[in-house]
Amino acid sequence: MTGAVVVAPLAVVATTAPALAAAESETYLSYVSAPGDYIGQGRSGTLVAPTQFRISGTAGSVTVSADTGSEWWDVTLAAPKGQQLTTGSYENATRALFNSTSGGLSVTSTGRGCNQVNGRFTIFAISADTAGRITSLDATLTQVCDNSTGSLSATVKYAAPYVITPVLTSSNPSVVADQPVTLTARTSPGTAGGVVFYDATTPIGQGSFDTNGTARLTTSRLTPGTHSLYAKVGTLTSARLVQEVAVPDTSLWFGSLAGDYIGQGASASYVPPTAAITARGTAGHATVSVDSPGTDQWWTLDVAAPPGQTLQVGSYTGAVRAPFRGAGQPGLDFSGTGRGCNTLTGDFTVNSIATDPAGAITSLDVTFRQFCDNAVAAISGRARYNTVAADPRVASTTTVTGGATSDGGVALTATVQGGTAVPTGQVTFREGSTTLGTVALDGSGKAYLLVPGLPRGSHTLTGDYVGSATLLPSSGATTVVVPGVATTTSTSVAKTGKTGKPLPVAVTVTAASGPRPTGSVQLYDGAEPVGTAATLTDGKATIAWTPVARGNHSLTARYLGSSAHAESVSAVTVVKVT
Repeated sequence: MTGAVVVAPLAVVATTAPALAAAESETYLSYVSAPGDYIGQGRSGTLVAPTQFRISGTAGSVTVSADTGSEWWDVTLAAPKGQQLTTGSYENATRALFNSTSGGLSVTSTGRGCNQVNGRFTIFAISADTAGRITSLDATLTQVCDNSTGSLSATVKYAAPYVITPVLTSSNPSVVADQPVTLTARTSPGTAGGVVFYDATTPIGQGSFDTNGTARLTTSRLTPGTHSLYAKVGTLTSARLVQEVAVPDTSLWFGSLAGDYIGQGASASYVPPTAAITARGTAGHATVSVDSPGTDQWWTLDVAAPPGQTLQVGSYTGAVRAPFRGAGQPGLDFSGTGRGCNTLTGDFTVNSIATDPAGAITSLDVTFRQFCDNAVAAISGRARYNTVAADPRVASTTTVTGGATSDGGVALTATVQGGTAVPTGQVTFREGSTTLGTVALDGSGKAYLLVPGLPRGSHTLTGDYVGSATLLPSSGATTVVVPGVATTTSTSVAKTGKTGKPLPVAVTVTAASGPRPTGSVQLYDGAEPVGTAATLTDGKATIAWTPVARGNHSLTARYLGSSAHAESVSAVTVVKVT
């Protein structure tokens, strides 16, 4: 497997923590060799730039190499058979790749190596990419070579985060749904008490620190999406860690333990378009294939019903290698990248399956576990092909209420309900396609918005809840009648007049608040309109009324309203015409 190459960014004294720099990680190898140690020859040193560093391997076994041109070092750490490397201490380590129930350790340098190894190592941080290749390591170790009287102690860091406690790391920063991920919090050795792991504001677990100052949480229950994770130790909070959880309708992931020949101890995930995933076969024998050109890896999963049967939703136990299954035996075979099993045992569960009218596979969702060639270490995982993953969120309801305010605005309230906790998230208020505003829910699951200046009339307003990690989106609506800003209309006219002679009627319209009303006013003699409506200027208008009949006339002026102002009618003024 090809490893990544970097040049160490920072010179570091062996026993001194590096100073904080602009970079967010550090790479170096620092060692102290006691007299009698064959590998280090009794010397001490720290390899930094321009030393070239390379990391290769998986969570089954990882190697960090350092090459100065005249001196080279290889540090290999291996998990016990049936496990994966994770944060923590490994005591009684033996020579890597020959180890069994204990951890494996091997430090070699410039042509010098050990036949036998005794030692221990502690991993403070370890992370892998989606293909399962280790990308970051922070570890310390002590090795005794061939029962010598001297030991070799070293610190090895490759793209390791600076330790500004507490620090939070992830074993796989990008996974697919149901794929386990291990979160590790690190603080100063000897720290008492525990740590709480958070996803945004929600606690997702807690742990206790070991003597090295590390605590772990392994979970496969993070919901699909982007998570902002952090660890809290007392009043101290780590930097935020972004954890991606994908839920594509087509994907494959697996986790392999040390000692499993197929996966070589890696945890990996593949999704289109970076990997091509196809399915073929029938409900009797189905095959899912993965081709990942970017990682030079390919994988094949075969699941088969017992001869004469078809795969149904449910669990199948006692599976053997698919091509050699006998009566009543289900078949299974996970292989790839040049590795396959001669014999195997295992089990699998068909979560969903669909075929076309011709019987060809069109959709498949399978979880599996396989033991290759009598190994005690298993490889397990899940393959999805054209499946729609069930949304883990529960339904929500959104209720919208509203009412007009005295100044012509509308006060809206959206109330979101659902689940067992107080809903979180945002509500966007709209009228048709027009967005009026977006507001976060408060501690009671409500969002409030005051909308000024809506035109007078009836309005249908909606509130769209965007959903959260636990709740599905929902919408509500309400209808609000906006009467407009209240107005007052008054008139001023002489109390007497003569027929045939124009009499001016002054009309004034005032608003309860805001700017002066615009629009027009209509003069009435009793119930009959007089002439045409007059346009207001600065809230005023003058209408010339020419009476044509003697007697008492009851005059009123009616303001016809505007988009912002309500209608109003003046009091009656009686004019005697002779």
